[in-house]
Amino acid sequence: MCKGRPQGAAGFSTDDVQTLLELIDAHKPYGQNGWNRVCDAYNQYAVKNARPKRDVHALRQKYYRLVNTQKPTGDPNCPDTVRMAKRIDQDIEAQVHYVVLNDDVPDELPDNWRADEEAGSDVADDADAELDDDT
Repeated sequence: MCKGRPQGAAGFSTDDVQTLLELIDAHKPYGQNGWNRVCDAYNQYAVKNARPKRDVHALRQKYYRLVNTQKPTGDPNCPDTVRMAKRIDQDIEAQVHYVVLNDDVPDELPDNWRADEEAGSDVADDADAELDDDT
């Protein structure tokens, strides 16, 4: 069984990784459309710089390998690309959480948004009135 890339296939150069991270940082992909934009932009870079084109799967895989890299025990130094990937991932996560948290907020509140609240207070006033009648 063969592991890894085929013989003769080019890996990611330092510039390839840096460009990939810059594109991910610029596009902040958190869905397929975002990753397609990153892939299109990366492949424009690849053509211009005589580097191999990559598909979305290869780019995501490279990115997540960097994000999930563990720092060696006892070594305080973390490679710049790993640090950058982890920061970008935190930024994307924060953006996704922000969008999800604000998903229920309507753009405009209806004119009668307080009607339920006021109706509830009338019910409470009626209950208080009944208590006053009993005394």
